[in-house]
Amino acid sequence: EAWTAKLDYASGAVTNLVWEGLPDFDGLQSFAPVYEKIATQGRHSLHVISSMSAAKYLSRHGHTSTYKLLQRKMAGAPRVYLYEWNKFLFSKIVTACDLAIIPANMQDPYWLGKPANKLLFFWRLGLPVLTSPTPEYQSVMDECGLDMTCANTEEWVTKIDRYSGDPDLRRQAGWTARRYVEANYSNEMLLAKWDRLLSLVLG
Repeated sequence: EAWTAKLDYASGAVTNLVWEGLPDFDGLQSFAPVYEKIATQGRHSLHVISSMSAAKYLSRHGHTSTYKLLQRKMAGAPRVYLYEWNKFLFSKIVTACDLAIIPANMQDPYWLGKPANKLLFFWRLGLPVLTSPTPEYQSVMDECGLDMTCANTEEWVTKIDRYSGDPDLRRQAGWTARRYVEANYSNEMLLAKWDRLLSLVLG
């Protein structure tokens, strides 16, 4: 509840992108061709928040370095920074960035069935987010009235450039998204939904 929300949408010469997730980096790996294109401009950096080690062998035995795995998945791309997930610093790192990204492997049925939790999570912090068009992400984007899904590398590059160069556009997207979450996913609304569900189940 004490987490920081984004209030300042100004940026410097470098646009800071942020990604958060588990250290398998499956979705992030699909973003590698996009970052390869924009990284040549020298105007973007990527901040990754994850665990510092990744489990191997079905998560039962052995661990590998998340940093080494990240370097491999992102093909050694420049200006990629890794942070350990920490509940005290997480929101400060995220809100210090300009754009969140949620790329997905659109060939994987697992990704196509995932809910929109991560998107709503970033929106609650007031951060504008670019995502792959999974069914849930596209549906929530449409409800919110934002055109921030990216179906291919060209769309990713175009929209990153558009939002990178326009702090007012980022501010508008961030505020729109945050208002949407507050109107549709407040704690009170979620508790009321649980009350209705339990009433149906328990009679």
